[in-house]
Amino acid sequence: MRSLSFRAPRIARLLRAPRIAAAASLLALSAAPHDRDARAGAWVPPPGGGILKLSLLTQRASERVDCDGRRVPADPSGGDYVDRELFLYGEYGVRSRLALVGSWAFKDQRIDGAPGFGTRSTADLQLGARLALHEGRSPWAAQASLWVPTYPASDLGKPPAQRTQYLPAGSGHVEGELLLLAGRSLWPLPLYANATLGYRGRGAGFADSWLGALEAGASGGAAFWKVELRAVLPAGGGCSGAAAGAVSASERSWRLAPEAALRVCGTLWLVGGASLPLGGENTLRGVQWSLGVATWAPRAEGERR
Repeated sequence: MRSLSFRAPRIARLLRAPRIAAAASLLALSAAPHDRDARAGAWVPPPGGGILKLSLLTQRASERVDCDGRRVPADPSGGDYVDRELFLYGEYGVRSRLALVGSWAFKDQRIDGAPGFGTRSTADLQLGARLALHEGRSPWAAQASLWVPTYPASDLGKPPAQRTQYLPAGSGHVEGELLLLAGRSLWPLPLYANATLGYRGRGAGFADSWLGALEAGASGGAAFWKVELRAVLPAGGGCSGAAAGAVSASERSWRLAPEAALRVCGTLWLVGGASLPLGGENTLRGVQWSLGVATWAPRAEGERR
């Protein structure tokens, strides 16, 4: 999920400055089909700088797309899948070119019209770091993360009544993810672009995934707009039909995620967005909506502009 987080009157200088060349990455935390799909941009916050974002995500899906591309009920019971979650994301610059990133969520999932068919639990805890490989108006960065489950594992191959969680909060495995990020500031225009390519290892019983994203954003006064195209592709091809709620053993999906942000006061921003399904296999067809607040910490005193 991605968000801009800087004072609007300083946008032009931030997009131009070599060390924080497009703080656009700080509003680069948009709502995703799953909380773990939150990604940061190619710009790394300076020492002492960072962002904190708290979002409420909601999703209702009556259908999913199976491995043959056909639309089927979201749940075998025929009820709609409903998800509400509170998602927290943060990143902090610990030294020049290096930032720590992390996220966590609390999920309330249920099948509408099926009492007792639901799960309330915490989700995966993200622990990661982003390293700037090149700074300036065209930065490159690498980000590595571990996703640590804070809930019991559930076997998607078992009947629902035998699972530890009827609607699992995740794979239940420690997952590893590596991202390569590239950005471009289009100064003197208040525009920027980001591209992401990554790989996620998901553990036994779950297909590893290739991740990709293209993002473009613009600012105007105390407002910010962006749109992102995201793709998740199973590594090695093939498709396993095992799925429960938002968790699939293998998934192929394309989603479009627009987002807008409005500066409320000081460093506080109000952020809203959506994640729209475009197609895929073994994935939900519901639209995920998000509403949140984001705040930022400026660079350390004495840092050169």
